[in-house]
Amino acid sequence: MKAPRLRHVVAFLVLTGGGILTASYGWESRSVLVVGILLSLLATWLCLTLSRRAARVQELVRFRTGELEWEMAERKRAEAEREEEGARFRAVFEHAPFAVLTVGEDGRILMANPKAAETFGYDRGDLAGRPVEDLVPPRDREAHVTSREGYSRDPRPRPMAERGSLTALRKDGAEIPVEISLSSFATRRGRAFLAFIQDVSPLKTAKEAAEAANRAKSAFFTNVSHDLRTPLNSVIGFANILLKNPEGRLAGDELLYLGRILENGKNLLSLINQVLDLAKIEAGKVEVERHPVVLSTLVRAVAGELASQVREGVRLGVEVCEEDGPIQTDEGKVRQILVNLVGNALKFTEKGSVTIRVHADPATRCPRTLEIVDTGIGIPRGEWGAIFEAFRQADQGTARRFRGTGLGLAISRSLCLVLGYEIEVESEVGSGSTFRVVFDPKSDPGRA
Repeated sequence: MKAPRLRHVVAFLVLTGGGILTASYGWESRSVLVVGILLSLLATWLCLTLSRRAARVQELVRFRTGELEWEMAERKRAEAEREEEGARFRAVFEHAPFAVLTVGEDGRILMANPKAAETFGYDRGDLAGRPVEDLVPPRDREAHVTSREGYSRDPRPRPMAERGSLTALRKDGAEIPVEISLSSFATRRGRAFLAFIQDVSPLKTAKEAAEAANRAKSAFFTNVSHDLRTPLNSVIGFANILLKNPEGRLAGDELLYLGRILENGKNLLSLINQVLDLAKIEAGKVEVERHPVVLSTLVRAVAGELASQVREGVRLGVEVCEEDGPIQTDEGKVRQILVNLVGNALKFTEKGSVTIRVHADPATRCPRTLEIVDTGIGIPRGEWGAIFEAFRQADQGTARRFRGTGLGLAISRSLCLVLGYEIEVESEVGSGSTFRVVFDPKSDPGRA
Protein backbone atom coordinates (compact mmCIF):
# COMPACT_ATOMS: atom_id res chain seq x y z
CA MET A 1 0.00 0.00 0.00
CA LYS A 2 1.28 3.46 -0.91
CA ALA A 3 1.80 6.15 1.76
CA PRO A 4 -0.84 8.67 0.50
CA ARG A 5 -3.62 6.07 0.67
CA LEU A 6 -2.56 5.07 4.18
CA ARG A 7 -2.76 8.69 5.35
CA HIS A 8 -6.29 8.99 4.04
CA VAL A 9 -7.35 5.88 5.91
CA VAL A 10 -5.71 7.03 9.14
CA ALA A 11 -7.34 10.48 8.93
CA PHE A 12 -10.67 8.83 8.33
CA LEU A 13 -10.17 6.59 11.36
CA VAL A 14 -9.17 9.54 13.54
CA LEU A 15 -12.26 11.56 12.60
CA THR A 16 -14.52 8.56 12.91
CA GLY A 17 -13.04 7.63 16.26
CA GLY A 18 -13.45 11.19 17.50
CA GLY A 19 -17.07 11.26 16.40
CA ILE A 20 -17.81 7.96 18.07
CA LEU A 21 -16.17 9.06 21.28
CA THR A 22 -18.09 12.33 21.23
CA ALA A 23 -21.37 10.58 20.61
CA SER A 24 -20.75 8.01 23.32
CA TYR A 25 -19.46 10.15 26.12
CA GLY A 26 -20.71 13.55 25.20
CA TRP A 27 -18.82 16.73 25.30
CA GLU A 28 -18.28 16.29 29.00
CA SER A 29 -15.62 13.69 28.41
CA ARG A 30 -13.33 15.96 26.48
CA SER A 31 -10.25 14.47 28.05
CA VAL A 32 -11.13 11.10 26.60
CA LEU A 33 -11.55 12.72 23.22
CA VAL A 34 -8.16 14.38 23.42
CA VAL A 35 -6.49 11.13 24.40
CA GLY A 36 -8.16 9.34 21.54
CA ILE A 37 -7.06 11.95 19.06
CA LEU A 38 -3.50 11.85 20.35
CA LEU A 39 -3.42 8.09 20.13
CA SER A 40 -4.77 8.27 16.60
CA LEU A 41 -2.15 10.82 15.62
CA LEU A 42 0.58 8.67 17.15
CA ALA A 43 -0.69 5.68 15.25
CA THR A 44 -0.77 7.75 12.07
CA TRP A 45 2.83 8.92 12.59
CA LEU A 46 4.00 5.37 13.21
CA CYS A 47 2.23 4.13 10.11
CA LEU A 48 3.70 6.89 7.98
CA THR A 49 7.21 6.28 9.33
CA LEU A 50 6.98 2.56 8.72
CA SER A 51 5.57 3.21 5.26
CA ARG A 52 8.49 5.50 4.32
CA ARG A 53 11.04 3.04 5.65
CA ALA A 54 9.37 0.22 3.76
CA ALA A 55 9.52 2.31 0.58
CA ARG A 56 13.22 3.05 1.14
CA VAL A 57 13.94 -0.62 1.78
CA GLN A 58 12.10 -1.59 -1.39
CA GLU A 59 14.03 1.03 -3.37
CA LEU A 60 17.34 -0.19 -1.88
CA VAL A 61 16.42 -3.79 -2.71
CA ARG A 62 15.59 -2.83 -6.29
CA PHE A 63 18.89 -0.87 -6.61
CA ARG A 64 21.00 -3.65 -5.12
CA THR A 65 19.21 -6.22 -7.27
CA GLY A 66 20.10 -4.16 -10.35
CA GLU A 67 23.72 -3.95 -9.21
CA LEU A 68 23.89 -7.70 -8.69
CA GLU A 69 22.35 -8.34 -12.10
CA TRP A 70 24.90 -5.96 -13.72
CA GLU A 71 27.78 -7.59 -11.82
CA MET A 72 26.63 -11.03 -12.90
CA ALA A 73 26.33 -9.87 -16.51
CA GLU A 74 29.83 -8.35 -16.36
CA ARG A 75 31.21 -11.52 -14.81
CA LYS A 76 29.62 -13.63 -17.54
CA ARG A 77 30.97 -11.26 -20.20
CA ALA A 78 34.46 -11.41 -18.67
CA GLU A 79 34.29 -15.20 -18.51
CA ALA A 80 33.18 -15.32 -22.14
CA GLU A 81 36.07 -13.04 -23.11
CA ARG A 82 38.52 -15.21 -21.17
CA GLU A 83 37.16 -18.30 -22.87
CA GLU A 84 37.45 -16.58 -26.25
CA GLU A 85 41.02 -15.47 -25.51
CA GLY A 86 41.86 -18.97 -24.33
CA ALA A 87 40.41 -20.42 -27.51
CA ARG A 88 42.44 -18.00 -29.61
CA PHE A 89 45.61 -18.82 -27.67
CA ARG A 90 44.98 -22.55 -28.06
CA ALA A 91 44.39 -22.11 -31.79
CA VAL A 92 47.62 -20.15 -32.20
CA PHE A 93 49.49 -22.53 -29.91
CA GLU A 94 48.27 -25.63 -31.70
CA HIS A 95 48.68 -24.39 -35.27
CA ALA A 96 51.77 -22.16 -35.00
CA PRO A 97 54.26 -22.86 -37.83
CA PHE A 98 57.11 -22.87 -35.29
CA ALA A 99 57.80 -24.69 -32.04
CA VAL A 100 56.25 -23.20 -28.89
CA LEU A 101 57.11 -24.36 -25.37
CA THR A 102 55.86 -23.18 -21.99
CA VAL A 103 58.45 -23.72 -19.27
CA GLY A 104 58.07 -23.39 -15.51
CA GLU A 105 60.50 -21.65 -13.18
CA ASP A 106 62.00 -25.04 -12.32
CA GLY A 107 63.06 -25.48 -15.95
CA ARG A 108 60.57 -28.23 -16.79
CA ILE A 109 58.38 -28.13 -19.88
CA LEU A 110 54.72 -27.52 -19.08
CA MET A 111 53.24 -27.59 -22.58
CA ALA A 112 54.47 -28.21 -26.12
CA ASN A 113 52.67 -27.64 -29.39
CA PRO A 114 52.66 -30.16 -32.28
CA LYS A 115 55.39 -28.28 -34.15
CA ALA A 116 57.67 -28.57 -31.11
CA ALA A 117 57.22 -32.34 -31.09
CA GLU A 118 58.01 -32.43 -34.80
CA THR A 119 61.04 -30.15 -34.47
CA PHE A 120 62.64 -32.12 -31.64
CA GLY A 121 61.52 -35.60 -32.75
CA TYR A 122 59.52 -36.48 -29.62
CA ASP A 123 55.98 -37.65 -29.07
CA ARG A 124 54.06 -34.67 -27.83
CA GLY A 125 53.25 -36.28 -24.50
CA ASP A 126 56.91 -37.10 -23.87
CA LEU A 127 57.91 -33.43 -23.82
CA ALA A 128 55.66 -32.37 -20.93
CA GLY A 129 57.52 -32.63 -17.62
CA ARG A 130 60.91 -33.06 -19.27
CA PRO A 131 63.75 -30.64 -18.31
CA VAL A 132 64.19 -28.12 -21.09
CA GLU A 133 67.95 -28.76 -20.95
CA ASP A 134 67.25 -32.16 -22.56
CA LEU A 135 66.76 -30.19 -25.79
CA VAL A 136 70.24 -28.65 -25.55
CA PRO A 137 73.53 -30.42 -26.44
CA PRO A 138 75.40 -31.61 -23.31
CA ARG A 139 78.28 -29.17 -23.90
CA ASP A 140 75.88 -26.21 -23.69
CA ARG A 141 73.63 -27.30 -20.83
CA GLU A 142 75.51 -25.66 -17.98
CA ALA A 143 75.58 -22.33 -19.80
CA HIS A 144 71.90 -22.74 -20.67
CA VAL A 145 70.97 -23.29 -17.01
CA THR A 146 72.89 -20.16 -16.02
CA SER A 147 71.16 -18.16 -18.76
CA ARG A 148 67.72 -19.50 -17.84
CA GLU A 149 68.17 -18.75 -14.14
CA GLY A 150 69.38 -15.26 -14.97
CA TYR A 151 66.29 -14.66 -17.06
CA SER A 152 64.11 -15.99 -14.21
CA ARG A 153 65.60 -13.38 -11.87
CA ASP A 154 65.00 -10.59 -14.36
CA PRO A 155 62.07 -11.60 -16.58
CA ARG A 156 61.82 -8.25 -18.27
CA PRO A 157 59.60 -7.96 -21.34
CA ARG A 158 61.57 -8.60 -24.48
CA PRO A 159 60.50 -7.77 -28.04
CA MET A 160 59.91 -10.68 -30.35
CA ALA A 161 62.66 -9.37 -32.65
CA GLU A 162 65.21 -9.82 -29.83
CA ARG A 163 66.22 -13.31 -30.83
CA GLY A 164 69.09 -15.52 -29.84
CA SER A 165 70.75 -18.17 -31.98
CA LEU A 166 71.75 -21.48 -30.48
CA THR A 167 72.05 -25.18 -31.24
CA ALA A 168 69.25 -27.55 -30.22
CA LEU A 169 69.33 -31.31 -29.75
CA ARG A 170 66.77 -33.68 -31.27
CA LYS A 171 65.73 -36.97 -29.70
CA ASP A 172 67.76 -38.90 -32.30
CA GLY A 173 70.92 -36.98 -31.31
CA ALA A 174 70.98 -34.70 -34.35
CA GLU A 175 71.86 -31.05 -33.71
CA ILE A 176 69.94 -28.29 -35.44
CA PRO A 177 70.45 -24.51 -35.53
CA VAL A 178 67.51 -22.61 -34.08
CA GLU A 179 66.47 -19.07 -33.27
CA ILE A 180 64.61 -18.52 -30.01
CA SER A 181 62.52 -15.68 -28.57
CA LEU A 182 61.52 -15.59 -24.91
CA SER A 183 58.61 -14.04 -23.05
CA SER A 184 57.36 -14.43 -19.47
CA PHE A 185 53.88 -14.43 -17.95
CA ALA A 186 52.34 -14.89 -14.50
CA THR A 187 50.26 -17.91 -13.49
CA ARG A 188 48.54 -18.97 -10.26
CA ARG A 189 51.51 -21.23 -9.54
CA GLY A 190 54.13 -18.58 -10.22
CA ARG A 191 55.91 -17.27 -13.27
CA ALA A 192 56.23 -19.27 -16.48
CA PHE A 193 58.01 -18.66 -19.75
CA LEU A 194 57.09 -18.91 -23.41
CA ALA A 195 59.78 -20.02 -25.83
CA PHE A 196 59.20 -19.50 -29.55
CA ILE A 197 61.68 -21.68 -31.45
CA GLN A 198 62.34 -21.62 -35.20
CA ASP A 199 64.39 -24.29 -36.95
CA VAL A 200 66.63 -22.29 -39.29
CA SER A 201 68.33 -25.27 -40.93
CA PRO A 202 66.71 -24.56 -44.33
CA LEU A 203 67.64 -20.88 -44.09
CA LYS A 204 71.20 -21.70 -43.11
CA THR A 205 71.53 -24.20 -45.96
CA ALA A 206 70.12 -21.69 -48.45
CA LYS A 207 72.43 -18.96 -47.14
CA GLU A 208 75.48 -21.19 -47.41
CA ALA A 209 74.48 -22.21 -50.93
CA ALA A 210 73.99 -18.56 -51.93
CA GLU A 211 77.34 -17.58 -50.44
CA ALA A 212 79.04 -20.46 -52.24
CA ALA A 213 77.41 -19.45 -55.52
CA ASN A 214 78.45 -15.84 -54.96
CA ARG A 215 82.04 -16.89 -54.27
CA ALA A 216 82.03 -19.06 -57.39
CA LYS A 217 80.66 -16.17 -59.45
CA SER A 218 83.28 -13.78 -58.09
CA ALA A 219 86.04 -16.31 -58.75
CA PHE A 220 84.74 -16.83 -62.28
CA PHE A 221 84.62 -13.09 -62.96
CA THR A 222 88.11 -12.65 -61.55
CA ASN A 223 89.66 -15.48 -63.55
CA VAL A 224 87.95 -14.58 -66.81
CA SER A 225 88.70 -10.89 -66.37
CA HIS A 226 92.38 -11.58 -65.74
CA ASP A 227 92.50 -13.88 -68.77
CA LEU A 228 90.91 -11.17 -70.91
CA ARG A 229 92.99 -8.30 -69.58
CA THR A 230 96.35 -9.82 -70.54
CA PRO A 231 95.71 -10.09 -74.32
CA LEU A 232 93.72 -6.85 -74.26
CA ASN A 233 96.68 -4.94 -72.89
CA SER A 234 98.71 -6.28 -75.82
CA VAL A 235 96.06 -5.09 -78.29
CA ILE A 236 96.02 -1.62 -76.73
CA GLY A 237 99.81 -1.47 -76.63
CA PHE A 238 100.28 -2.45 -80.27
CA ALA A 239 97.49 -0.09 -81.35
CA ASN A 240 99.33 2.76 -79.62
CA ILE A 241 102.56 1.83 -81.39
CA LEU A 242 100.90 1.65 -84.81
CA LEU A 243 99.12 4.96 -84.29
CA LYS A 244 102.46 6.68 -83.93
CA ASN A 245 103.08 5.64 -87.59
CA PRO A 246 106.84 6.25 -87.41
CA GLU A 247 107.48 5.36 -91.06
CA GLY A 248 104.33 6.97 -92.43
CA ARG A 249 103.06 3.77 -94.03
CA LEU A 250 99.47 4.06 -92.72
CA ALA A 251 96.81 6.04 -94.59
CA GLY A 252 94.05 8.16 -93.05
CA ASP A 253 91.39 5.43 -92.94
CA GLU A 254 93.85 2.97 -91.44
CA LEU A 255 94.72 5.43 -88.69
CA LEU A 256 91.00 5.99 -88.09
CA TYR A 257 90.42 2.25 -87.70
CA LEU A 258 93.37 1.97 -85.33
CA GLY A 259 91.93 4.82 -83.28
CA ARG A 260 88.64 2.97 -82.98
CA ILE A 261 90.45 -0.23 -81.99
CA LEU A 262 92.32 1.70 -79.31
CA GLU A 263 89.20 3.46 -78.03
CA ASN A 264 87.13 0.27 -77.83
CA GLY A 265 90.03 -1.59 -76.28
CA LYS A 266 90.25 1.01 -73.54
CA ASN A 267 86.48 0.82 -73.01
CA LEU A 268 86.66 -2.95 -72.72
CA LEU A 269 89.60 -2.68 -70.32
CA SER A 270 87.59 -0.24 -68.20
CA LEU A 271 84.69 -2.71 -68.12
CA ILE A 272 87.00 -5.55 -67.08
CA ASN A 273 88.49 -3.40 -64.33
CA GLN A 274 84.99 -2.56 -63.08
CA VAL A 275 84.02 -6.23 -63.01
CA LEU A 276 87.19 -7.01 -61.06
CA ASP A 277 86.43 -4.19 -58.62
CA LEU A 278 82.87 -5.44 -58.12
CA ALA A 279 84.04 -9.02 -57.59
CA LYS A 280 86.60 -7.85 -55.05
CA ILE A 281 83.99 -5.81 -53.17
CA GLU A 282 81.47 -8.67 -53.11
CA ALA A 283 84.16 -11.03 -51.85
CA GLY A 284 84.93 -8.64 -48.98
CA LYS A 285 88.55 -8.29 -50.01
CA VAL A 286 88.61 -4.49 -50.14
CA GLU A 287 91.17 -2.99 -47.80
CA VAL A 288 90.90 0.61 -46.60
CA GLU A 289 94.04 2.69 -46.13
CA ARG A 290 93.20 6.05 -44.58
CA HIS A 291 95.49 9.05 -44.59
CA PRO A 292 95.01 12.85 -44.84
CA VAL A 293 93.58 13.87 -48.21
CA VAL A 294 92.95 17.43 -49.42
CA LEU A 295 89.69 16.95 -51.29
CA SER A 296 89.89 20.16 -53.34
CA THR A 297 93.20 19.03 -54.83
CA LEU A 298 91.78 15.60 -55.65
CA VAL A 299 88.66 17.10 -57.25
CA ARG A 300 90.69 19.38 -59.50
CA ALA A 301 92.91 16.48 -60.53
CA VAL A 302 89.94 14.27 -61.46
CA ALA A 303 88.30 17.14 -63.36
CA GLY A 304 91.50 17.53 -65.37
CA GLU A 305 91.64 13.81 -66.13
CA LEU A 306 88.05 13.76 -67.39
CA ALA A 307 88.27 16.97 -69.41
CA SER A 308 88.72 14.95 -72.60
CA GLN A 309 85.28 13.36 -72.07
CA VAL A 310 83.46 16.70 -72.03
CA ARG A 311 81.38 16.98 -75.19
CA GLU A 312 80.75 20.19 -77.08
CA GLY A 313 78.11 22.36 -75.43
CA VAL A 314 78.82 21.05 -71.92
CA ARG A 315 80.86 22.83 -69.26
CA LEU A 316 82.69 20.94 -66.49
CA GLY A 317 82.99 23.17 -63.41
CA VAL A 318 84.56 22.86 -59.97
CA GLU A 319 83.33 24.68 -56.84
CA VAL A 320 85.50 23.95 -53.81
CA CYS A 321 86.45 25.68 -50.59
CA GLU A 322 89.84 27.33 -50.83
CA GLU A 323 92.35 26.11 -48.25
CA ASP A 324 90.03 23.34 -47.13
CA GLY A 325 91.20 21.05 -44.36
CA PRO A 326 92.20 17.44 -45.02
CA ILE A 327 90.00 14.44 -44.26
CA GLN A 328 91.15 11.01 -43.18
CA THR A 329 90.11 8.73 -46.03
CA ASP A 330 91.29 6.33 -48.71
CA GLU A 331 92.34 8.56 -51.60
CA GLY A 332 92.21 5.80 -54.22
CA LYS A 333 88.65 4.82 -53.39
CA VAL A 334 87.41 8.43 -53.20
CA ARG A 335 89.07 9.04 -56.58
CA GLN A 336 87.25 6.04 -58.04
CA ILE A 337 83.93 7.28 -56.66
CA LEU A 338 84.60 10.70 -58.19
CA VAL A 339 85.58 9.26 -61.57
CA ASN A 340 82.46 7.07 -61.67
CA LEU A 341 80.02 9.83 -60.66
CA VAL A 342 81.53 12.58 -62.82
CA GLY A 343 81.95 10.20 -65.77
CA ASN A 344 78.29 9.21 -65.45
CA ALA A 345 77.19 12.84 -65.34
CA LEU A 346 79.22 13.69 -68.45
CA LYS A 347 77.83 10.68 -70.30
CA PHE A 348 74.19 11.57 -69.64
CA THR A 349 74.51 15.34 -70.11
CA GLU A 350 74.18 16.43 -73.74
CA LYS A 351 74.09 20.17 -73.04
CA GLY A 352 74.46 22.46 -70.07
CA SER A 353 76.92 21.74 -67.30
CA VAL A 354 78.38 19.26 -64.85
CA THR A 355 79.55 20.80 -61.57
CA ILE A 356 81.61 19.23 -58.79
CA ARG A 357 80.89 20.92 -55.44
CA VAL A 358 82.49 20.40 -52.05
CA HIS A 359 80.65 21.69 -48.97
CA ALA A 360 82.88 22.19 -45.92
CA ASP A 361 82.22 22.79 -42.23
CA PRO A 362 82.40 26.58 -41.64
CA ALA A 363 84.30 26.13 -38.39
CA THR A 364 86.82 23.41 -39.26
CA ARG A 365 86.81 23.85 -43.07
CA CYS A 366 86.76 20.05 -43.31
CA PRO A 367 84.63 18.66 -46.16
CA ARG A 368 81.16 17.45 -45.21
CA THR A 369 79.60 16.56 -48.55
CA LEU A 370 80.61 16.10 -52.16
CA GLU A 371 78.04 16.84 -54.87
CA ILE A 372 78.04 16.18 -58.60
CA VAL A 373 75.30 18.26 -60.20
CA ASP A 374 74.38 17.92 -63.88
CA THR A 375 71.76 19.24 -66.28
CA GLY A 376 71.34 15.91 -68.03
CA ILE A 377 68.38 13.73 -68.88
CA GLY A 378 67.43 13.07 -65.25
CA ILE A 379 66.15 9.93 -63.57
CA PRO A 380 62.51 8.99 -62.83
CA ARG A 381 61.81 8.92 -59.09
CA GLY A 382 60.85 5.26 -59.26
CA GLU A 383 64.34 4.40 -60.54
CA TRP A 384 66.36 6.20 -57.85
CA GLY A 385 66.99 3.02 -55.91
CA ALA A 386 67.41 0.71 -58.91
CA ILE A 387 70.27 2.67 -60.47
CA PHE A 388 72.58 1.57 -57.64
CA GLU A 389 72.08 -2.09 -58.54
CA ALA A 390 74.77 -3.81 -60.60
CA PHE A 391 74.19 -3.88 -64.37
CA ARG A 392 71.20 -1.51 -64.09
CA GLN A 393 70.57 1.80 -65.81
CA ALA A 394 67.55 4.04 -65.66
CA ASP A 395 67.39 4.01 -69.47
CA GLN A 396 66.65 0.34 -70.23
CA GLY A 397 64.82 0.74 -73.56
CA THR A 398 65.83 -1.10 -76.70
CA ALA A 399 66.78 2.22 -78.25
CA ARG A 400 69.11 3.13 -75.39
CA ARG A 401 71.31 5.98 -76.52
CA PHE A 402 73.99 5.79 -73.86
CA ARG A 403 76.56 3.05 -73.70
CA GLY A 404 77.59 1.56 -70.39
CA THR A 405 77.40 -1.48 -68.17
CA GLY A 406 75.60 -0.02 -65.17
CA LEU A 407 78.43 -0.92 -62.80
CA GLY A 408 79.74 2.54 -61.97
CA LEU A 409 77.03 3.52 -59.48
CA ALA A 410 76.93 0.06 -57.90
CA ILE A 411 80.68 0.22 -57.31
CA SER A 412 80.43 3.79 -55.99
CA ARG A 413 77.75 2.84 -53.48
CA SER A 414 79.72 -0.22 -52.34
CA LEU A 415 82.87 1.87 -51.87
CA CYS A 416 80.89 4.45 -49.89
CA LEU A 417 79.62 1.70 -47.59
CA VAL A 418 83.16 0.39 -47.13
CA LEU A 419 84.37 3.89 -46.20
CA GLY A 420 81.41 4.56 -43.90
CA TYR A 421 79.86 7.21 -46.15
CA GLU A 422 76.38 7.59 -47.60
CA ILE A 423 75.45 8.25 -51.20
CA GLU A 424 72.19 9.95 -52.17
CA VAL A 425 70.48 11.02 -55.37
CA GLU A 426 67.97 13.71 -56.26
CA SER A 427 66.76 14.01 -59.82
CA GLU A 428 64.05 15.31 -62.11
CA VAL A 429 63.47 14.00 -65.59
CA GLY A 430 64.57 16.58 -68.14
CA SER A 431 66.23 18.84 -65.57
CA GLY A 432 69.21 16.87 -64.32
CA SER A 433 70.51 15.00 -61.30
CA THR A 434 72.46 15.58 -58.11
CA PHE A 435 74.54 12.81 -56.58
CA ARG A 436 75.67 13.53 -53.04
CA VAL A 437 78.32 11.75 -50.97
CA VAL A 438 77.98 12.49 -47.23
CA PHE A 439 81.34 11.99 -45.53
CA ASP A 440 80.04 12.16 -41.96
CA PRO A 441 76.29 11.41 -41.95
CA LYS A 442 75.96 11.72 -38.15
CA SER A 443 77.23 15.29 -38.04
CA ASP A 444 75.68 16.59 -41.25
CA PRO A 445 73.45 19.51 -40.16
CA GLY A 446 71.21 19.06 -43.16
CA ARG A 447 70.23 15.59 -41.94
CA ALA A 448 69.36 16.47 -38.35
